[in-house]
Amino acid sequence: MAKLCGSIATGKLVKLKTLNLIGNDIGDAGVAALAEVAGKLPQLKELYLQRNPNISQQAKDALKEALKAALPDCEVIV
Repeated sequence: MAKLCGSIATGKLVKLKTLNLIGNDIGDAGVAALAEVAGKLPQLKELYLQRNPNISQQAKDALKEALKAALPDCEVIV
């Protein structure tokens, strides 16, 4: 997640519309890092996070709230 979030932070992925992170063993720290850089993905419409059992419900809810503010058209599927 650190490398992915670093790439997102560069602003080079501005055309990304779908981000599929299904089954990548992501935890709360990864979700928090993603929430911090999400604003650099202005065209993101879908974020898939299924089958990541180490993400707590609290982290999922916080991510959804962060994306709602930064990317109101993005649907988070967890």
